[in-house]
Amino acid sequence: MSKNFFIIEYNGDGKSSLPGGREWSCVNHIPVVVNYGGATNYYFFDSSGTKLCIIGRPFINDKIDNNKFSESYLSSEKSEDFLGRINGEFVLIEVDEKEKFIKIINSRFASPIFWYVAEGNYFLGSTSYYHLCLRLKQLNKFHLNVESFYGFLRFRRLFGESTYDKKSLYLKPAHVLIYSSENLNVVPYWKPSYEKNTFGLRSNADRLNSAIQNSIRRKTSDNKRYGMFLSGGMDTRTILANCDHPPHCFTLTYSQNREYHVAKTLASWKGAKHTWIPIHNGQCRENLDDSARITGGMYMVDGIFYGHSEYLEEYVDVIFAGYGFDYFFQGMYLPYKSYRLLGRELYYRSLYKIDSDIIEYFINNISYYTKGFPVSQIMKKNKRNEMNEYLQHAVSELVSEARNYSDNVFDMWEHISLGAVSRHYTYGGQLAMMELAEYRTIAYDNDLYDLYLELPVKQRFDAKVERVALRLADRRFYNYISANHSYPIKYSSLERSFFQILNSLKKRVLMKSNNDIPDPNSERTWKASEDILKTEMSDFVVALKDSAELASIGIFDMDSIRKAVGLWMEGKVVGNQTFLVLLTIERFIRQINTSIN
Repeated sequence: MSKNFFIIEYNGDGKSSLPGGREWSCVNHIPVVVNYGGATNYYFFDSSGTKLCIIGRPFINDKIDNNKFSESYLSSEKSEDFLGRINGEFVLIEVDEKEKFIKIINSRFASPIFWYVAEGNYFLGSTSYYHLCLRLKQLNKFHLNVESFYGFLRFRRLFGESTYDKKSLYLKPAHVLIYSSENLNVVPYWKPSYEKNTFGLRSNADRLNSAIQNSIRRKTSDNKRYGMFLSGGMDTRTILANCDHPPHCFTLTYSQNREYHVAKTLASWKGAKHTWIPIHNGQCRENLDDSARITGGMYMVDGIFYGHSEYLEEYVDVIFAGYGFDYFFQGMYLPYKSYRLLGRELYYRSLYKIDSDIIEYFINNISYYTKGFPVSQIMKKNKRNEMNEYLQHAVSELVSEARNYSDNVFDMWEHISLGAVSRHYTYGGQLAMMELAEYRTIAYDNDLYDLYLELPVKQRFDAKVERVALRLADRRFYNYISANHSYPIKYSSLERSFFQILNSLKKRVLMKSNNDIPDPNSERTWKASEDILKTEMSDFVVALKDSAELASIGIFDMDSIRKAVGLWMEGKVVGNQTFLVLLTIERFIRQINTSIN
């Protein structure tokens, strides 16, 4: 499988030996070498000693045209105001032979991601962490940053600029990086404003629909063939409802279940073509290594999106998905209080305002923490305090950063989690889609992002604003069931809880056993992590007991891992996401080591 990557190297001590590279430009008469490949298109421009590479699709005047954009960019003063008006998903790489600098500029979404190393007279940058690591290993510059593995193990993601090695960093969103004569300067060109608007819910829902429509028009302005992965949930449904010219829709499921039927119905109502892509049992196993490599081992493996190019290439050039809408406009990861009744957790949740230490509360309560076997029980005892201190420091740095923008506790919470959306744990799915075709994210639009920042929290929580927007866009879509829970998508969490309780009481009266109740995961796209481990990867889990890769990190108690795996094999404990994260780490390190050796 190809891996999308762009890698650039400058070695002030002499000529670069970047494998497969070609000389692209010069700084101080020393070559700047690049190598690239994969499904992503790379655009190169040359203007009087200035070389520019565009990765992605930046635009200023609402129309995608990299030729016109390059002319505008190369002739501009590149002020903060100019850079702040650049919309879309992009990385700009500029080399000025006269002024002798390398400049990297990314979007406010930091998508595509850019990783870099700047060490004295050496500069290395890449959109692929895997390829960057390979180069560092070749140069004997790769040294593990063990604390980051703990952060990933706890939250299925990393925070801040950290990576798995001590030399490289993640380029934060909306930043300009300038490397020149052994000097490095990395500064923001745009800063978020969390000031809330005073519009009512209906007005903000109208504004949301308008912003979605504008984003769709912008991202379909280059006359390509467009497709979208359509689920039976809210986000892609909301995008489709706002399309004037619906894209070809694709639905991924293991069977023609509720997810499939809901998506097919939505597509038919909109007059969109619909193609079912079957996921076969064993697909996550088969794509474990590819997924670990492509995600840089920094996002939990998500094997279902790989290997479907043959379904897409006949119909589309560009693919869309619903990523971003759940945390922007459903308030998916805001702090909440949950409730239980009759031994079950209800759908109903209330917004919870933190009145304690936000750092400690976030670490212990963010909803995407790793579920499964307790992480603390597989750590070396003498490393636990050190690892927890690292995590406290990483989150506290983001809180300090957030305080530059807002003193509201919800804004600070959101900044910790979403200040860099390409570090969110769900971004691994987007990296997978980039392997299939040119991928664009409708939610990654400057106007949509500004609207997200200014929406009152209460309008975002429980998807209030998105549900109203959907009602205004297409009432059929609003009234129809969600594949996630089988209730009409218009229902609030309180309304769903009412019917949840009612249905539970009916089952008790009818004495229906739990064995007769269908597994809710069978009606969705994904299998549960524990199910994947048991049905596809049990031998991989057993092999964790003697994993040289996990042992090499130095923070895991291998005896405790052996005990945990043994208990899992006996059915006494659940491995779930914890074991899948361990497999992700193991496979990434293994590939780095074996690719060099």
